[in-house]
Amino acid sequence: MKKIPVISIALIITISLIVTAVAPSVSAAVSPKIYIDDKPVWLSPKPLLFTNTTFVPLIPFFEKLGGVAYLDSSNHIITVYYENYILKFDTKKGYVLEQKSGRRIKLTFPSYSGRTYVPLRAVSEFIDIMVQWIGSDKSIRLHPPIKNVTVLNYQKLMPNHELVKHSGEVDVISTEAFESHVKYLKEHGYSSLNLEQLKDFVNGKNYYNKSVLLTFDGGYPSSFSYAYPILKKYGLKGVIFVETSAIGRPGYLTWEQLKTMADSGVFEIGSITHNMYRANGASYKILSTRPAEIIKDLEVSKVLIKALVERDAYAFAYPQGIYNDAIKTYVQEAGFKMAFTTKNGSIKQGDDLMALKRNNIYRWMDLEYFKNLLQKHD
Repeated sequence: MKKIPVISIALIITISLIVTAVAPSVSAAVSPKIYIDDKPVWLSPKPLLFTNTTFVPLIPFFEKLGGVAYLDSSNHIITVYYENYILKFDTKKGYVLEQKSGRRIKLTFPSYSGRTYVPLRAVSEFIDIMVQWIGSDKSIRLHPPIKNVTVLNYQKLMPNHELVKHSGEVDVISTEAFESHVKYLKEHGYSSLNLEQLKDFVNGKNYYNKSVLLTFDGGYPSSFSYAYPILKKYGLKGVIFVETSAIGRPGYLTWEQLKTMADSGVFEIGSITHNMYRANGASYKILSTRPAEIIKDLEVSKVLIKALVERDAYAFAYPQGIYNDAIKTYVQEAGFKMAFTTKNGSIKQGDDLMALKRNNIYRWMDLEYFKNLLQKHD
């Protein structure tokens, strides 16, 4: 019987260990499902599982994210351009470098079937992608930072059977339609931001869930009777902009109702002027009033909200969406930190906090239109 050389035995053991380590990884049974923003991602070759760590093929993974990768085989470096990142993967020295910031982390680069793999969680979190493991279906959900926040603006709500009396008012929405909007947002993973969170987003803070801001103009009783309980039911939040001189009059909210809404945490209160929401003859008051009087009017609205609702009003909505550079300056001088227009579109990081876009919602917009509006801005 021939003796097997010691080196051959060592080689057999090494190959055996490699096969044992790799074979389970390529099994379809253990290859985890990967989603980016709830959309399934199919990678070729498949992800591998090493000691409870998921590895993905480097170049195909970044291509699915929308990046571009280049391999320089002479120095074992793979360069990836993704969003604002320039990533240098040094597969020989075992690290990835973010060229702009100088940040780097050590990485393991296993190779299989001629492909270079990287650990999914470590690489994703390095580029600020949130990683979520869903044990129930053994899937991995990746959530890149959102790029937009959509602001949805409502005015009056009323039940369907009362709408016939208001056929000419396109900004009156049925409570049933409004609830279908809120239900859709809840069921499809949207978060409703508050004003501070929106300000932080504009100033550069990253959020990972699809997000909206819900606003209501005018201070009408339907905000308390209908919007408030519906938002509370689904766990979402809103902002109501009020003309403070109208509060307590017939057809408007009372200060007690506003305080109840604010105390609940469901609503924040902002200003839409003290007494400049309406037209003044052929012109709007905010366009035909002297600057000092405009500033005084805005300051009065802030003082009243602070005194009677016991909340700081630091957000403003331009009445009827009317503004210009001068009016923006008056709003800032009155102490407001952010202001909303009625220009359609979504809000992005770096936008002007004093000219934030909003999308008015009208009664002719059905649920499909509403869905398309959101998807257009996501």
